[in-house]
Order: sequence, then structure tokens, then C-alpha cells
Amino acid sequence: AVPGLDAKDIIDLQLTVSDLETADRISPVLAETGFPRWPGVLADSTKPSHPDPSVWGKRLHGNADPGRPVNLHVRTVGSPGWKFALCFRDWLRDDAAARADYVAEKRRVAALHSVDKSTAGYAADKEAWFTATAARMEAWVARTGWQPPSYLEPVARGPFRGTAQS
Repeated sequence: AVPGLDAKDIIDLQLTVSDLETADRISPVLAETGFPRWPGVLADSTKPSHPDPSVWGKRLHGNADPGRPVNLHVRTVGSPGWKFALCFRDWLRDDAAARADYVAEKRRVAALHSVDKSTAGYAADKEAWFTATAARMEAWVARTGWQPPSYLEPVARGPFRGTAQS
């Protein structure tokens, strides 16, 4: 999602839902299609802009294909976690210095956790960097006028090229 960024061989996806009840309701369907839910993951870590943990709810699903690991983050549209994920990606795409700093932090933390059996310690240790750089990202938002995408516009419906009209 961010050209030039060192990354682990895991695809991170964000699925947007209207509320966490919907996330829980579709959980069995996601599991049946190869994305089982990771038990115990109920929220993202808080960030300085929204310190209340209750607004960071999410659900996390993995996938059953060991050849292509996926983290499927299910977040509520408009929530701080949803917005942060999109903003962080776009900030790193736009700001070469932020991208370089994040790469350096990822490498530093990866070296600390190179023999760990899970990524939990790696993820936890990166949180301090997110907190320390939150003001930089917010300054970028103010400077660029960044806004998250709107999903309120209707999606075009067919017929699509290469499909038969019914």
C-alpha cells in the first residue's frame, strides 16, 4: 500500500462495516470463506487524538492460507481506527521523511524481536513510535487538508464491460 516501504510478507486489509454488531454478525461468514476470527482482539491501541479506548473497537480476522498471510481488520466506518489506518497510509505515501523514519523504526523493532514466535512484541513496541509521531501526522493533515474517503456515494451498478445484460 506504500511504495518503497519495507514490509513483512503479510497483507493488511481493512473491511469497513456500519457497526461492530455487523462485524460480529458477519464473522462466521468470513470464517467460512477462509478468514477465521482471531479471538481476543477487540480494539486497536489508542492514539493521542482519541484517548478513550471505547472508540477504538475492531475485529481481526486472519486467513487460512499459509502461503499468503492476511490480517483482515474489520473497523466501523468513521471510527478513529478506520480513519487512522487510511490517514497513516496516505501520510507515508506523501511524506518521504515520515516514511524513512517509519522504516528505521520498523527495522529497529524487528531486530529486537527477530527470534520471537509471534508478532505481538513487535507490534506493541511500535506503538510508542505512533504516539511520538502523532503530532507530525496531524500537522500533515492540517497542511494538506486530508480527508478520509466518503463511502456515502452510491456505487455504480452494471452492466459492466464483458458482462451480459439481464
